[in-house]
Amino acid sequence: MPSFKTLALICLALIGGQTARADVIYTFTQNGPMIGRTPGGQPFPNGVVTALSVTVTDDAYSNGFSATSRTGGGLPQINLDALTALSLSVVNIVQPIMVDLDDFKTSPPPNSGIFTRIDISAAPEGLLTGSVHYNSGNHDVTFNFDGTPTVRGIMNSDAGYGCFFSPCTFKGSQRVEVAVPEPASLALFGLGLGALGVVRLRRGRKHSA
Repeated sequence: MPSFKTLALICLALIGGQTARADVIYTFTQNGPMIGRTPGGQPFPNGVVTALSVTVTDDAYSNGFSATSRTGGGLPQINLDALTALSLSVVNIVQPIMVDLDDFKTSPPPNSGIFTRIDISAAPEGLLTGSVHYNSGNHDVTFNFDGTPTVRGIMNSDAGYGCFFSPCTFKGSQRVEVAVPEPASLALFGLGLGALGVVRLRRGRKHSA
């Protein structure tokens, strides 16, 4: 049977060789209200909030990447290998939008009016450039990135908000954060620390004997 020391060394080797590198999340936060006018000339409702997060692999963030996709209105074109997750929402509005990465990979039902587009890239450890677009058939929202923290967006709507002929606009900022490590990696790390603790305890008992 292997000694405690041998088990500890095996655990450390596993930690060094198998710990997953955490994904990186680009998060957009809207700053201020959406700007536009209703058909009656009144300001666009201030409560409408847009949000977007794009998660990429650590390798994609470190080395730079590009990601493109188009669905709706023809055959889908998808190259999203660098992305592991995406979340886009427009809330506090009639018929809100809440979609994820699968919605940008799957062809929408015929005649649904849904169109999607991703055309983004980033330099190594850089911020996003390009755009993410989603048309639900009722609302048409686009997030535009230029490689700086500032993000600008536009939204068209035919659900009674008056942004159909003159797009409403919004702006915000993007930031980068590291995703929480995977549970399996944390468990493996804990196993290694536990084994080292047992070895140290056993050594202490030997010295005190």
